[in-house]
Amino acid sequence: MLYLFLSSFLLLAAFVFLSKRFIDKEIAAFFYAKVERKVPLSRQQYWEIDAFLENKIVYYKHLNDEGKARFIYRLLKFNASKRYEGREGLVVTNEIKLMVGAAAVQLTFGFKHYKIDQLNTIWIYPSTFYSKLYNKSFKGATAPTGRMFLSAKHIEEGFIFPFDGVNLGIHEMSHALMLSIEYAAKVDHRFAVYYEEWHNISNHAYTALKNKQDSILRKYGGVNEEEFFAVSVEHFFESPEEFQKALPNVYNHLCLLLNQDPQNINNNYILEKGFELRHNTVRKKLIPLPLILLGLSNKASGISYQFLVVASIISFLTIILFSDIYNIDFSDFSLVLLPLGIGTYYGLKKHIVEGKLLAPVQFGAIAATVIAPILISMSFTINYFLPIQKNEGVDKCYTITKIKNSKIAEIENVDESEFQLRLEGHKNPNYILEIFEISITPFKETVGLFGMSYRKFDTPEVMLVKNL
Repeated sequence: MLYLFLSSFLLLAAFVFLSKRFIDKEIAAFFYAKVERKVPLSRQQYWEIDAFLENKIVYYKHLNDEGKARFIYRLLKFNASKRYEGREGLVVTNEIKLMVGAAAVQLTFGFKHYKIDQLNTIWIYPSTFYSKLYNKSFKGATAPTGRMFLSAKHIEEGFIFPFDGVNLGIHEMSHALMLSIEYAAKVDHRFAVYYEEWHNISNHAYTALKNKQDSILRKYGGVNEEEFFAVSVEHFFESPEEFQKALPNVYNHLCLLLNQDPQNINNNYILEKGFELRHNTVRKKLIPLPLILLGLSNKASGISYQFLVVASIISFLTIILFSDIYNIDFSDFSLVLLPLGIGTYYGLKKHIVEGKLLAPVQFGAIAATVIAPILISMSFTINYFLPIQKNEGVDKCYTITKIKNSKIAEIENVDESEFQLRLEGHKNPNYILEIFEISITPFKETVGLFGMSYRKFDTPEVMLVKNL
């Protein structure tokens, strides 16, 4: 059975290796989609979608086979999670769904969590539509309730003219992504924690646009901060070189915010190694420390700062509870420090070196007050409830009580060797009486999974050895 497994694994690895070099490109791309990405499509269906995206979406054209398989997989997952409804007699075709979904996937291609959960329903109109609430016509709109309104005509135009800085699909998906921070149960962690940083860095560009100064960004971005973000994202994808040249900090930090670089067309738009270190120099901290101390909510991955604060408090109480139970020495404690060290290294690498999500001082504060107590308390608790060995023994305490002027002058605890030496020696002339006692206490010792032990003591017995 083992040989069969190894043979199958080697054959699969060989197929992946050869497909990248010698096998027909179409077969290789479909392999990535079907096997690696588990795309639920026949080969014919896959190539129909691929051909449509190749023809309509410039962003998609520059992806390699693996990137295209990933794009199509995410596109299908995104569309499956949304409800499309045609309005004013429009029939929502598969092509319309593909273009709308492609805008979302392009925007979130660098994210781990890409479905924009805040969005649940998409209404498609033939062209511009009238809103009684605002008494005006719109091409598109996005509501906090999870509903998006789009003009089919302008969605298609956004991809027909890919370099004019106007793309309705990307624009509205950007609004939905922003609303996710406030309203969604889950949102990509990187985006959630970095948006405020990008906003602070780009504020000067927004102010200039608001004051109608010349800018590479179209004027509509000066209406409010939400529109500024959406317009910036449109230019980010449609004119990245000009954007970076005119507003380098805004562009570079938008790369960090969306975790992709539209200029890296040869490598699936990924941020090259060292990009963060080269460009993230304006600010070093990404989560202001007061926000953590105040316990303000961060919906990234559904985890809040309140949870971290409560976890930290419970962990400290757990450590205090077990401090009276365990007989801990450094060798025992090293087993706790090992996972703490690994976790700290991982945090430093991911959050400071790669993502710059926390400044070193902030990370150190969180590591000391949150990460360390949680890991240590978990180790204590697991060790307590998972015993691996039980021992029995006795604990001996050697005591010399010194009497002077009918009062106890001193009580001295010594080890066994010192006790014997003093016992066999001469009486100390400075004291009237010296009482040598041995206290014997039986105990049961339990050794836990991590090697830390704790003891339960019985009633001690005191044995008088000699009065001198």
